Amino acid sequence: MLARKFVLVVTALLMPLACGDDGNEVQDEIEGTADCAQICSRYNTCVSNVDETGCIDLCEDAADETEAGENAAENCEDCLDGKTCEEAESCWAGCPVAVVPE
Repeated sequence: MLARKFVLVVTALLMPLACGDDGNEVQDEIEGTADCAQICSRYNTCVSNVDETGCIDLCEDAADETEAGENAAENCEDCLDGKTCEEAESCWAGCPVAVVPE
């Protein structure tokens, strides 16, 4: 019985490696979601009222489709961090913000 549990645990631990998953996909997805939520929330607050859910969905789609979209979301979030709305004005040009009217 103990051997069977050991085999199951080892198999579960090795399965992601066998499938080619380096373990970062889930973390990347979580971070991508957080990036877009923060970006759209700040845009809603600082620039224009938007449907945040729609904005987040479109932002996440852009980030998922290409590495350039993912980098744009990460760079945008980094640019916005700790800035007031006025200070963040220069950030919006590079942000993957999809304006979805409310």
